[in-house]
Amino acid sequence: MIDRIRQYDKVIESTSSIIRTLKIYPKVFEKEEHKYLHVFFDKNLYNALCLLDLIIGLKYLDISQAIGNQLEANYFARIVAHSSYEILDDLNKLLGKETRAYIIDKYEAS
Repeated sequence: MIDRIRQYDKVIESTSSIIRTLKIYPKVFEKEEHKYLHVFFDKNLYNALCLLDLIIGLKYLDISQAIGNQLEANYFARIVAHSSYEILDDLNKLLGKETRAYIIDKYEAS
């Protein structure tokens, strides 16, 4: 169990590092010609935050089940299920027609 918790912690730290990096990019790409990239960094940041929510929820679900605390295991299972539903529900908005059209326009322009 300790090894599994360490693995969760490694993934959590790695994802946190990605989030910190993604928060920096809008400051790095502040020229007007790079403003279009901000939308993609925002979408990636949202994805990374969702991933972090799921990982943490799964970690504590796993721990609760391992120690036999079914009440907490049920709670974390609901949190993970609810988060998963919200992520999937937001997916169309996140990667909707607007994003696809923008990528196609940029690709055809180059």
